[in-house]
Amino acid sequence: QSSRTGGELDLDSGANCGQAVANSENIFWPSGGGPSGEYVVTVHNYQQCSAGAIDYTLRVVYDNTVTTYRGSFADASAGELDTADNLKEMARFRR
Repeated sequence: QSSRTGGELDLDSGANCGQAVANSENIFWPSGGGPSGEYVVTVHNYQQCSAGAIDYTLRVVYDNTVTTYRGSFADASAGELDTADNLKEMARFRR
């Protein structure tokens, strides 16, 4: 999937609780292709397929900066609508 600015999602891992080939998703722009502006990076616990906390690792790479974030969502916090329980802002930056 591509955005109007050229960003791409390469894989929707485990969509609809299906078997995932890889347990990761990558959103990226070609090198030098990301538009200028403010970026807000969030993690959304959209759908829970098994009981228990949902752990995540997020790696944000931009302008020779690499930052890794780790966290988890509580059991039963998933949902399609954004709430304080299922959406976490992880990073904000300008480029």
